Amino acid sequence: MNGGGGYSSGPFGGEPFGGGGDPFGGGWPSGGGWPGAPGGPAPQPPPAQPETNTLATLSVVFAVVFAPVGAVLGHLALSEIKKRHQAGHTRALVGVTLSYVVIVLAVVSVVVWALIPDRTSTSTLATSPATTTSQHPITGDALHRVLLDGGELTKLLDTPFKAQPGLMGDGTAGSFDTLIGGSSTPPKCTGVVNVAHKDAYASATVQRVAGEYWWGTGVGRVLTVDEAAVALPTAPDVQTLFAKFSEQWKACDGQTVTTPPGSQGGENIVEHIRGVTITDSVLSATLDMEIQDGDTVPVARAVGIQGNCLVDVLVHFHLPWPDEPGSADPKTSGIDVARAMMDKASKLS
Repeated sequence: MNGGGGYSSGPFGGEPFGGGGDPFGGGWPSGGGWPGAPGGPAPQPPPAQPETNTLATLSVVFAVVFAPVGAVLGHLALSEIKKRHQAGHTRALVGVTLSYVVIVLAVVSVVVWALIPDRTSTSTLATSPATTTSQHPITGDALHRVLLDGGELTKLLDTPFKAQPGLMGDGTAGSFDTLIGGSSTPPKCTGVVNVAHKDAYASATVQRVAGEYWWGTGVGRVLTVDEAAVALPTAPDVQTLFAKFSEQWKACDGQTVTTPPGSQGGENIVEHIRGVTITDSVLSATLDMEIQDGDTVPVARAVGIQGNCLVDVLVHFHLPWPDEPGSADPKTSGIDVARAMMDKASKLS
């Protein structure tokens, strides 16, 4: 103890805990770190995964949508993956493989389809009609029974009719010479605008011809009806001629035909052919016949076949026909008359 009552170094003769520094006998760590902090470098993040090639994914998609594009994209993807060390190698292989599988299947399908005969082909104008057969060909005067009488025509066309001497007489059956003559321009269209014309049937072996000409006698839309039935030796003969008619009519669709006046004189007959079609062994067209002042009147034209028989029809309408009573129509009436005659021919065969 010194004078003045003070302590020189504390009450216990020095530092209270035996000196400075760490009371637990260790030193403070150097470097400024906290006690207990781990040593060594900090941990690094895991390496980044390689980028997946976009073209590899697209190749799989297009393999189904459009296989050729899928194959191209797959090959491009494999090339890029190799150069850039990208992911997606397996995906690109799947796209390429799937694309080629789809392409092969498509090629095989086309080849098989091409080798199988077309059994369902249809067209607006066929060159071959539906096959018709006849166990008993119609011959002789029986052909006249294919023609419709006045009552049958009235029922179909809503117009009363009276038979008139026509270009083929009064309904008696005859041979090729019974067919009408004359010519039109262009000549190839003569058979389209004329019923039972010699030029149309010149290439066939005509065995029998029957025809009737009817004049409308009362109120109705139809002015006249010209009907004919022509018998050939066999049904195949009829089909061959019908195919020829089909090609001729098709070539004349849209043509303007001029026919000179007959022996009684008069002006040229000018007709415009349109709407040539074929449906179930019936060939049809509409003729627009020019009259005075530039107006036209419709004429329904049709040819049908049944067995060894062709039916030839022309229905001439009034002007203005829509204003007259009845249900007759230029688009359908010629076909209706032809089908009625075909039904009668079917019952006779």
